Amino acid sequence: MIDGQSQRSMESGVRDAMGSGSTGRTAEGVLQPGAETSGAGGGERADSQRQYTPKTKQKRCKSCKLTFVPSRPLQVCCSPNCALCWGREQSAKAEARQVRAQRRETRAKLNAMKSLATLKAEAQAAFNKWIRWRDRGQPCISCGTRAGMDEPNGADAGHYRTRSAAPHLRYDERNVHAQCKRCNRYLAGNQAAMGRGMIQRIGLAAVEALDADNAVRKFTREELIAIRADYLAKLG
Repeated sequence: MIDGQSQRSMESGVRDAMGSGSTGRTAEGVLQPGAETSGAGGGERADSQRQYTPKTKQKRCKSCKLTFVPSRPLQVCCSPNCALCWGREQSAKAEARQVRAQRRETRAKLNAMKSLATLKAEAQAAFNKWIRWRDRGQPCISCGTRAGMDEPNGADAGHYRTRSAAPHLRYDERNVHAQCKRCNRYLAGNQAAMGRGMIQRIGLAAVEALDADNAVRKFTREELIAIRADYLAKLG
């Protein structure tokens, strides 16, 4: 059922699409009244009096996409039916935009109520999921096994420098690689083997840069929200 506001919006869209005034189409090169003359002697006078309306450029109908000659300057649809359809489409798009805006506002309010620890965990979950997607098809960075690595949730996102020892590197893509669950969970990350695997994969210079990075960094709420959104967007 269409409420009063939507009905008025569609009616306004029809008026905007069809312009204002009559609904007739213009013809190109119409002879104006009083310009007709008869007789051979009046040829020059007839030519001087004959006036034509300017040639109207064709438009493409916003609804059916067919070309037409508009009868009014602001007309964008070829007929009242097309104008009505186009008005309904515009109303639906406006409602969809309003829904998206409300959802963004709701998300912002929910994020404002979340604790910093919750935001950090959500950002880590999105980041780790992307790491597993990035390293799909790769063997375990530490032991080289492929067993279970390609299964759903078969691999972990292992940190070379742990989150507790180097929290500023918890979202550093160089520092995190797909590991088998045995190395990550039961061998404390198998750090020495992981370091050797990382030298082969990203190079000695990158590993040494990670080892030397002891900068202190604390992530803000806005940064954590952005990190989560960025990696979820990468995952599609």
